[in-house]
Amino acid sequence: MAISHICDDDVADEPPHTDFRLPNNVEYLIGHNIDFDMAVLKNAGVSHTPKLICSNAMANFLLPTLGSHKLVSLLYHFHRDIARVQARHAHAAIADVYFTQLVLGSLIDLANSQGHEISNMESLYEFSQIARIPTHLSFGKHKGEAIADLATHSDGAGYLKWLLKQDTVDPYLAEACEQALGLV
Repeated sequence: MAISHICDDDVADEPPHTDFRLPNNVEYLIGHNIDFDMAVLKNAGVSHTPKLICSNAMANFLLPTLGSHKLVSLLYHFHRDIARVQARHAHAAIADVYFTQLVLGSLIDLANSQGHEISNMESLYEFSQIARIPTHLSFGKHKGEAIADLATHSDGAGYLKWLLKQDTVDPYLAEACEQALGLV
């Protein structure tokens, strides 16, 4: 409720999310932190997984030192002229779709300006997959540091090894740590 401002009585007469059906012919699904959305869909009984495109991963990859990669923060970063008025509607489904569209367009432009070639859905998906493997840590005592740099000194390497032992480590972060440590 604190995030979405949606109270139980607002949705009391609405169907449960488990009634939702994602058509089997959906090939791509785009979202900001799309893994969360996919987990909700799986909880609702969706049995197939489309190709997932994550604008949050792309933002982390393209702008690793930006203070925040939250959707509204990125809206301010790329679209300051409309962000103040539009951000009031954050966490409403239609507003978040609109914000993701705006931010994704800016991320595609940025990626293309940096030499990546995103020209269709498949190339966008492929770039998103590359971007999912983080280059910098986004949390903890080494927040903002390049994972490859951490592997070159004992304290940092020890931290990466510790991360790999955690049950909840993100699989993409684990892949980045393993690559940096030369384990793969």
